[in-house]
Amino acid sequence: MSDPTSSPLRVLIAGGGTGGHVFPAVAIRQAIAVREPNAKVLFVGTRSGIEARLIPQMGEALQTIWISGLSRSRPLQNLLLPLKVIISL
Repeated sequence: MSDPTSSPLRVLIAGGGTGGHVFPAVAIRQAIAVREPNAKVLFVGTRSGIEARLIPQMGEALQTIWISGLSRSRPLQNLLLPLKVIISL
């Protein structure tokens, strides 16, 4: 537990796309809330993943970024990856 007179803990949680990434992130958020009730948490994900719907429904802040995984079926789409990384950063 932190000193109540200090600044609140600030946490950035990134992950998304599927429930296999989002639900563990939510579990981490819940564990943080137990230990640090005043913590400020920001989730980062995409507009198209499950996080875009789930995280706001939980009342949590979500910042979306333009990113995607590598495409094995459409390798030409991977040409955009460097641009997406630069813009997302």
